[in-house]
Amino acid sequence: MNNSSKRIFLKPFYLCILTFMLMGTNLYAYLDAGTGSYVIQVIIAFVLGAGFWAKSIIRRIIRKKKDRMHDDS
Repeated sequence: MNNSSKRIFLKPFYLCILTFMLMGTNLYAYLDAGTGSYVIQVIIAFVLGAGFWAKSIIRRIIRKKKDRMHDDS
């Protein structure tokens, strides 16, 4: 698929998502005690994953700088 066909497909998709997000309906859902624990676990996993990702990016940048310094000398 080229870019124009992707855009044609994604515009209605984004419109549907935006419509559902803006609809003001009340949800009467049951949340048990395990749900809060799961949400906390997801947040912790996201934070730790982002930390490891940032660490790998920083190490890659430092390694490239060191390689350039060794090449210049």
